[in-house]
Amino acid sequence: MTVIYSNLKSLIDNPVQRIMPIATVLVSGDKRSLEGRSRLYQKVSDQWTELFEATLAAHGIRLRPGIDVREAADILAALADGLAMRKTGDPTAPVINQAPGDSLLGRAAMMMLLAVMDTGDGQSLEDALRDATAPPKAAQDPGRSVTPRQ
Repeated sequence: MTVIYSNLKSLIDNPVQRIMPIATVLVSGDKRSLEGRSRLYQKVSDQWTELFEATLAAHGIRLRPGIDVREAADILAALADGLAMRKTGDPTAPVINQAPGDSLLGRAAMMMLLAVMDTGDGQSLEDALRDATAPPKAAQDPGRSVTPRQ
């Protein structure tokens, strides 16, 4: 998570990050600017994808069916941008925590990884979520009486 922390910290510390929202609005109709930003986002997405793939490979982790590494990387990149913008707008926001290397982005990455890694059940993300949020079996069977312990 150190790489993720460093990425977020560099975004927050980058003065360009402070003017990026304004610049984006001001040049939104300019084709060259759009192409430049598109190339920039493509490069960032490539870097996040490489990081995500390297992490998965290093730990022998497989993703759930239907989960695309690039999609996960794009989500993390967008979250990094949003958290950096939040910190810029509210310097007191707890985006970077006091513990060395700890950040909301790192925690979000761990949450995402836990959700999307195939635990061996071969379930899609949707099926795994459905199973995790289903009522207990006893509550599903109206014909079965459960007597509370005294």
